[in-house]
Amino acid sequence: MAEALADLVVAAPGGMAPEIASPRVESLVDMARRRIAAGGVRRRPVLPLGLPGRMNSGGLLPTGPGLRGVQTFAIGSSSERQAAHTQDGRPSLR
Repeated sequence: MAEALADLVVAAPGGMAPEIASPRVESLVDMARRRIAAGGVRRRPVLPLGLPGRMNSGGLLPTGPGLRGVQTFAIGSSSERQAAHTQDGRPSLR
Protein backbone atom coordinates (compact mmCIF):
# COMPACT_ATOMS: atom_id res chain seq x y z
CA MET A 1 0.00 0.00 0.00
CA ALA A 2 2.81 2.41 0.88
CA GLU A 3 4.50 1.73 -2.45
CA ALA A 4 1.27 2.48 -4.34
CA LEU A 5 0.89 5.77 -2.44
CA ALA A 6 4.51 6.71 -3.13
CA ASP A 7 3.99 6.03 -6.85
CA LEU A 8 1.01 8.40 -6.84
CA VAL A 9 3.04 11.11 -5.12
CA VAL A 10 5.84 11.13 -7.70
CA ALA A 11 3.59 10.64 -10.76
CA ALA A 12 2.50 13.52 -12.94
CA PRO A 13 -0.92 14.97 -12.08
CA GLY A 14 -3.57 12.74 -13.57
CA GLY A 15 -6.90 13.65 -12.05
CA MET A 16 -8.58 11.56 -9.41
CA ALA A 17 -6.41 8.77 -7.99
CA PRO A 18 -7.85 5.25 -7.69
CA GLU A 19 -9.18 4.13 -4.33
CA ILE A 20 -6.63 2.22 -2.25
CA ALA A 21 -7.85 0.06 0.60
CA SER A 22 -7.15 -2.81 2.95
CA PRO A 23 -8.39 -6.26 1.91
CA ARG A 24 -11.04 -6.23 4.64
CA VAL A 25 -13.03 -3.89 6.88
CA GLU A 26 -11.39 -3.31 10.26
CA SER A 27 -12.71 -1.71 13.46
CA LEU A 28 -10.37 0.89 14.92
CA VAL A 29 -11.50 -0.07 18.43
CA ASP A 30 -10.75 -3.77 17.78
CA MET A 31 -7.35 -2.95 16.26
CA ALA A 32 -6.40 -0.80 19.27
CA ARG A 33 -7.48 -3.51 21.71
CA ARG A 34 -5.50 -6.19 19.82
CA ARG A 35 -2.42 -3.96 19.74
CA ILE A 36 -2.61 -3.37 23.51
CA ALA A 37 -3.18 -7.09 24.16
CA ALA A 38 -0.09 -7.95 22.06
CA GLY A 39 2.09 -5.99 24.48
CA GLY A 40 4.59 -3.19 24.18
CA VAL A 41 1.89 -0.55 24.61
CA ARG A 42 0.73 0.91 27.89
CA ARG A 43 -2.67 -0.49 28.87
CA ARG A 44 -5.39 2.12 28.52
CA PRO A 45 -9.14 1.90 28.15
CA VAL A 46 -10.32 1.84 24.54
CA LEU A 47 -13.78 3.26 24.00
CA PRO A 48 -15.78 3.42 20.78
CA LEU A 49 -16.53 6.92 19.53
CA GLY A 50 -19.66 7.44 17.48
CA LEU A 51 -19.14 9.85 14.61
CA PRO A 52 -21.90 11.77 12.86
CA GLY A 53 -23.40 10.85 9.53
CA ARG A 54 -21.99 8.32 7.10
CA MET A 55 -18.64 8.08 8.90
CA ASN A 56 -20.37 5.94 11.52
CA SER A 57 -21.85 3.55 8.97
CA GLY A 58 -19.11 2.77 6.49
CA GLY A 59 -18.99 6.10 4.64
CA LEU A 60 -15.20 5.93 4.33
CA LEU A 61 -15.16 2.46 2.77
CA PRO A 62 -14.13 2.22 -0.90
CA THR A 63 -16.97 2.00 -3.37
CA GLY A 64 -15.21 1.90 -6.71
CA PRO A 65 -12.45 -0.10 -8.37
CA GLY A 66 -8.92 0.30 -7.13
CA LEU A 67 -5.99 -1.33 -5.41
CA ARG A 68 -6.71 -3.66 -2.52
CA GLY A 69 -3.83 -4.77 -0.33
CA VAL A 70 -3.36 -8.32 0.88
CA GLN A 71 -1.92 -7.68 4.34
CA THR A 72 -4.45 -7.31 7.12
CA PHE A 73 -3.96 -5.88 10.59
CA ALA A 74 -4.23 -9.41 11.99
CA ILE A 75 -1.25 -10.84 10.12
CA GLY A 76 1.18 -11.70 12.84
CA SER A 77 3.27 -14.79 12.18
CA SER A 78 6.34 -14.60 9.97
CA SER A 79 4.86 -17.17 7.56
CA GLU A 80 1.74 -15.05 7.10
CA ARG A 81 3.85 -11.92 6.55
CA GLN A 82 6.02 -13.78 4.01
CA ALA A 83 2.94 -15.00 2.13
CA ALA A 84 1.76 -11.40 1.79
CA HIS A 85 4.95 -10.29 -0.03
CA THR A 86 6.27 -10.76 -3.53
CA GLN A 87 9.44 -12.70 -4.32
CA ASP A 88 11.59 -9.55 -4.10
CA GLY A 89 10.34 -8.90 -0.54
CA ARG A 90 8.08 -5.95 -1.33
CA PRO A 91 4.43 -5.96 -0.20
CA SER A 92 2.07 -7.46 -2.75
CA LEU A 93 -0.93 -5.47 -4.01
CA ARG A 94 -2.81 -8.38 -5.55
